[in-house]
Amino acid sequence: QPVLSALGGGHFQIWFPQRIRLLRLYNLNGSMVTRQTYGETDTASLDMSALPRGFYFATVEGDNGESYGFKLWR
Repeated sequence: QPVLSALGGGHFQIWFPQRIRLLRLYNLNGSMVTRQTYGETDTASLDMSALPRGFYFATVEGDNGESYGFKLWR
């Protein structure tokens, strides 16, 4: 299960139990606002400081094809 750390100011760090490939961040309208690719890491760093305040949904794809989804507040 992922572990989310809110670092403040719209910055988040998310640890996953496996290496990750791709993170997508969507606003409530369903528009993708950020797409980040990763290589040999199990930790995603997400900077949402430039985005408007509100709820966002993130989906993350792991190396083994497993997907994770969660809601963030900025």
